[in-house]
Amino acid sequence: MKPTLLLLLLLLTGTTITNAQKRKDKSKAIENYDSTNVAKPVIQKSKGKNKNVNYDSTGISIKSSTKSKGKSKGKTHPSQVITDYVLPEPKPDPEKNFIGIIKYKMTSDDPVDNDSVIVIFGLNKIRIRIFTPGYREGQVFENSMIANFLDSTFTDLDIRNHTYTVEKLSARNESTELNLMPTKNRIAILNNSCAEYKGDMTTKDEDAFEVACLLSPNQYFNSVQDYNFLGIHPIVVGYQIALGFKSISDTNEHTYIMAYKIEPGDTESWFDLSQYKAKK
Repeated sequence: MKPTLLLLLLLLTGTTITNAQKRKDKSKAIENYDSTNVAKPVIQKSKGKNKNVNYDSTGISIKSSTKSKGKSKGKTHPSQVITDYVLPEPKPDPEKNFIGIIKYKMTSDDPVDNDSVIVIFGLNKIRIRIFTPGYREGQVFENSMIANFLDSTFTDLDIRNHTYTVEKLSARNESTELNLMPTKNRIAILNNSCAEYKGDMTTKDEDAFEVACLLSPNQYFNSVQDYNFLGIHPIVVGYQIALGFKSISDTNEHTYIMAYKIEPGDTESWFDLSQYKAKK
């Protein structure tokens, strides 16, 4: 299992999960988002020769453990040049605030890794459902969690026993840092011309990744400016919902999380815990 997927499952369960199906030889690195075989995004080529994008080092810097009150310093992506250009301050968009469900596929270089993620957006909450294959044919495990931005809590649901535990939201994002800079690329996902942001991510265990996010121009989540799920999966960046995410480890292993379906609609019932009890 690739580093980003392994980190995700370790954070969810607190135990190491082995995968006997892993191949010993690494498959050839996939160079673009269409390697997921789900969204197959198309890069809209600009006219003329491509030029380097000039941005200053302010960028977008997300520190999952704390939210900075001042301007973010960020890091400059190696492919970009420092200039006097300053990125505009992200702002919520009431007309594009999204309530509904977005379904993602989570894959890697290894075809054995083929999980799914369902993200449910409420008014002030986000519920994440992660489905992973079990050890027997047809067996599927679900991990389900709720991030509440009104009281800054993180609820971990036990689907089988209908119990839950609650902790501080910041406890699950401790010490992960994500630094992004915009590029000139626009990549189409589900009829959304998404802006591409590239940069780097460092986890609390000091694992480093090159990353890229595709931000939707039409789906916003206005309750929080940035939300990086478990410190390794950006869901909201600058109030915009990420429809695509790619990470590359220091050993050149790729992980992709790509949206394949968007379903607007009421989601209040997904946050109803009346049938659950607090775990003792």
